[in-house]
Amino acid sequence: MSKHCESRKRLSREWINKVMPKVEIVFVDNFEDKGKLFENCDYCIDDKWESFENFSEGTTCILYSEYQWNKDCDDYHRCMSWNDVDNYIECRERTREYRDYYDKNPLQFVEDYLGASVKLKWHQKFFIKHMNKISFRIGRR
Repeated sequence: MSKHCESRKRLSREWINKVMPKVEIVFVDNFEDKGKLFENCDYCIDDKWESFENFSEGTTCILYSEYQWNKDCDDYHRCMSWNDVDNYIECRERTREYRDYYDKNPLQFVEDYLGASVKLKWHQKFFIKHMNKISFRIGRR
């Protein structure tokens, strides 16, 4: 999704179709329209932070590069190159996979993470198994 002047749209479409043939291209007239067009997208990458305002809370917004018009914005994660964007998204997705795995079986996750040679005590297993379900208050007298 992009805002381009008419003279650049054809070239942009040709380049994107060549490099990323499965990407859907949508040109918008107003930055505010971007969030309204794609309410359920996972990521929005833009160099104008104003574009992020109409996206849902579930959308991860990435501020691309540093330009005169966005240099003072610290509200979003900034990536300076497309390689940075790729690394950032890869890291977030990997973290999501770990979190999903942990949620399904926390004890197995901890054993896989720490290795089979680490033996957990009964109270450690108890806290790992229940720590996302109930709150605890632990103290000493």
